[in-house]
Amino acid sequence: CTEIAPPSWRPNGPSLSSPALSGSASPRRLSPRTLEIREAVAAATKLRSNGKRQTYSTAPTTTELLADSKKHLEALDFRSSGGMDEVFAAFETFRRALVQIKSKADEYALEEFEPKHETLEFLVSLYESKRKYRARVSDVLLRLLNFERWRASAAVEMSVLAIVQDWDTYYNDEAVQVAPETSIG
Repeated sequence: CTEIAPPSWRPNGPSLSSPALSGSASPRRLSPRTLEIREAVAAATKLRSNGKRQTYSTAPTTTELLADSKKHLEALDFRSSGGMDEVFAAFETFRRALVQIKSKADEYALEEFEPKHETLEFLVSLYESKRKYRARVSDVLLRLLNFERWRASAAVEMSVLAIVQDWDTYYNDEAVQVAPETSIG
């Protein structure tokens, strides 16, 4: 039976080459996998000490999500009456793109997204036909109304503004032009 050395003998933790762990006093040959792991740890330690940490993200960018949502919406012909899986995929992809906007480039990509009118009609239709998604659709519409071009497009489409809970905020905003004959009440 091999005895394990007391903690006082191992101030820096166990050593792979210690006789207590390897079973003999001679140095142990490391497996290729162990050598790969040690090399990776050494490289990571070197990067960390240089202050250069690389990250590899596989998450889609805002631009990619917008392009993907446009494909989904076009496949549905901008109607929420298709299969629920397709409708939900189109909506969720667009919503994710909107939620992850973090830079001016992302904002620009959203401002340039077309067709705005048909996309807004899709969202209104989804809001009206699928009660379960109303809160999420309202959130998307509120976020869209923070962008000038989307606000201008929504001002033409009164049904968009009518379903947004914070209607008064947008009605009083000078950027939203509502037809004078339209009354709220």
